[in-house]
Formats: sequence, structure tokens, C-alpha cells
Amino acid sequence: MAGGIGTGTGDDRPGAGSVARIEAGGLGLTGKLGVEAMDLVDAAARHTAALGIADVDTRHLLWAAAQHGPTRSLLARMGLDPDGVAEQAGEPSAVGEPLESALGLSPGCKRALLDSDRISRARGAESIGPEHLLIALAENRDSAAGR
Repeated sequence: MAGGIGTGTGDDRPGAGSVARIEAGGLGLTGKLGVEAMDLVDAAARHTAALGIADVDTRHLLWAAAQHGPTRSLLARMGLDPDGVAEQAGEPSAVGEPLESALGLSPGCKRALLDSDRISRARGAESIGPEHLLIALAENRDSAAGR
């Protein structure tokens, strides 16, 4: 899937079941996302597509992080309520019909993905993990998820 991130892993988490594809356009992250980070991005894309929103944003990544096992546990260890985080990050309602076309990435989401790569490399990791995505979201106070 050159230039894109495919989703649809067949899991049973909220938003699972639909298939979405993210046009990652030149981010240079092909092969750098680990399996668990890809699962998190997949969940964010499915959630975004189900809401009828054309671009995955940082709040969609945060919503997925609050649903995803490893980052959900990390949020809880930080004293945060993962369900409360998901509720605050989630959209109040769908804005359109569910999308089946390729999704884009908001500028903030692109930055979070690129920052997660930088963070993973700084920590000597072989690939981007979901914890790197969560750290990248938290570091960017200008994004919807970082606030």
C-alpha cells in the first residue's frame, strides 16, 4: 500500500469492522509503525470513517488510544480515566454518512505521527509503539488531543 496506511484488522474494539485507508502522503513512516501502533491508527481511522469525517485528527488518535489495551493501561497508570479521555476526545455525533473512501490526515495528526517516530528513535526502539504515539499527542499542546 504505497503512500497509505491500510486498516481493517478484524478486531472487536469499538469502530471495528469497517475498512478505511489513510492517505499518509509522503510521511516516510512505511514499515516504521509497530503492530500495536498500527492497531491504534486503524481504530482511529475506523472511528473517523464511521463518523463521516474525511481527515483523521489528533482527537481521533487519542480516542483510539483510550480504547487500545496498551495505551488504555498507560492512561490508567497515569491516574486518568480512559473512558473519560475517550469521551472527551470523541465526536459528539456523526457529521455525515460513513466514509468508504481514503481518509486524509490533519496537520496535527501528521505532526503526531512524525513526532512519534522521533520519540521512538530517541528511545532506541526498533519501531513506533502506541506509547510513542500517546507521548507525541501529549507533547503537542497546540493539538486538540494535547489540550
